[in-house]
Amino acid sequence: MCEAELSSVFRFEDGRLYLVAVHSLSPEEAAAVHSVFPRPPARNFIVGRAFLDIRPVQIEDVLAEPDYDARIRERPQSVIAFRSAFGVPICCDGSTS
Repeated sequence: MCEAELSSVFRFEDGRLYLVAVHSLSPEEAAAVHSVFPRPPARNFIVGRAFLDIRPVQIEDVLAEPDYDARIRERPQSVIAFRSAFGVPICCDGSTS
């Protein structure tokens, strides 16, 4: 879809987003992503924003986003060194719940 170098899949359950699958991540990188989930959806990270907006969302540079989640910057972003992010919700009848 977007020629991403890595990807992950999340599930919404009990008011929180759970990481359920990763692709093209080393064990250290996968552990870094796992370290910040599960968590409630919020607009300050790509998965939460796509979930809440119920539409695809792109952030060109997460380091340039002043409100981007500090926990993600501290752990997953510092280990994986990603700058852009693209989130796409998978929903049924316009609802992600």
